[in-house]
Amino acid sequence: MGAIGTSHGPWGNEQVNARFAQLFAENVSFANMSAMLESEFGIKVSRNACIGRAARIFPRRLKMIGPQKPRAPRVRKPAKRPVTFTEKPRPAFKCDPVELSKVNADALHLSIVDLGAAQCRYPFGDGPITFCGLKAFDGQSYCELHYAVTHVPIRGTDRHAAWSAEKVAA
Repeated sequence: MGAIGTSHGPWGNEQVNARFAQLFAENVSFANMSAMLESEFGIKVSRNACIGRAARIFPRRLKMIGPQKPRAPRVRKPAKRPVTFTEKPRPAFKCDPVELSKVNADALHLSIVDLGAAQCRYPFGDGPITFCGLKAFDGQSYCELHYAVTHVPIRGTDRHAAWSAEKVAA
């Protein structure tokens, strides 16, 4: 017979329980308690197992182990400096409805089955959905006109500067 314990694990032995209670009464740390039980009885008991056992056996006494003085409420320090935003909010991209209707007038309105690999996938309709079908722009999913309508250039690039100057002028 190797380690001490029963079907209840290491806590099924009265000697282990008595030693555990003695160590707990002596205010031995749970980490040291688990090491002592392992060396004395040859059982593997983790620190967390000792904490759980103490909480079940001595629930009121375990609460008293913590700090006895109530802590003073924490006072939040004010921010060192206020956060300011220097960048003006950019207006939402709005496309002129007349311009968009011109783009949509040239569309082929193909079904998904009829759509080829290099054709524009810009969708139309609430009921049966159709797609633009014009030649896709530069390896993209949309034709040049729908690409311009749906994509805003990345900030900080020459394309974005030209795009935003064009929108401000409009």
